[in-house]
Amino acid sequence: MSTLYHYTTPAGFQGILQSKGIWATDTRFLNDRDEFKTGWDVFRDVLAANEARLKQDHQEVYNQISAIIRGIHIMTSHVASFTLNGDMLSQWRGYNGGYGFSLGFSSDALNSAAQSQSFEMAPVVYERADHLKAMQGVFDTLFDILKDGKRPQRQSVLIWWIRVLGAVSIFKNTHFKEEAEYRIFAGVAADTDSIKVRSTARSLIPYLQMQLDAMVPHMAPHSNLGLTEVVVGPAMAANQIPAAEFLLTQYGIDVPVRASSIPYIGA
Repeated sequence: MSTLYHYTTPAGFQGILQSKGIWATDTRFLNDRDEFKTGWDVFRDVLAANEARLKQDHQEVYNQISAIIRGIHIMTSHVASFTLNGDMLSQWRGYNGGYGFSLGFSSDALNSAAQSQSFEMAPVVYERADHLKAMQGVFDTLFDILKDGKRPQRQSVLIWWIRVLGAVSIFKNTHFKEEAEYRIFAGVAADTDSIKVRSTARSLIPYLQMQLDAMVPHMAPHSNLGLTEVVVGPAMAANQIPAAEFLLTQYGIDVPVRASSIPYIGA
């Protein structure tokens, strides 16, 4: 079992405990709107490499994929980010300016929660060669599905598209490799009633919630919602350690709380 950390604000910390869930944000509403450009660029390159085969053997499928691509700007998946490093300066700066918390979770707990719901968990892939190899595997799956012929082609492509969204969700530029990021992700929700909306000071953010108290049936439930520790951000006052402890106690959670070791006064 490894520990994966989720950086969040004070309000986010309380919201996770209150809802017993992790919020996977609609990718159209992330702070960095270009973050998924790497994945879509890879998709287009691999589509071009397979274009001749698709046109020769499955022209209608190629036409359907081309039509889907024209609407990429309105397509979405939902992601929540974690990292192996619970006290990293770049993460504090990027997520809360040092005024927040890093929540350590058991990777086993997160994975079992994902398996019991419509989510997947995977490490982010940073190298271009690995991107191309993984995306070609996605296209090979499409050819296998089409060869099998058990479903109508149009339905097959729509089901396959969820795999595309999953791959794009975990591709990132190699310059971010130090983040050692993991992501929990899901494709477009089939039932729009499952999409929730939260508010920030400046906007409304749609998200899907992954319940931390919903585990795989054959596994024993994880205590403390899978939390293993809480790290208080480097810009927070010393009194935020007991404050975090009181908050955890309020929700019946008993895990250690420690201060960041980074000398950073905040943004």
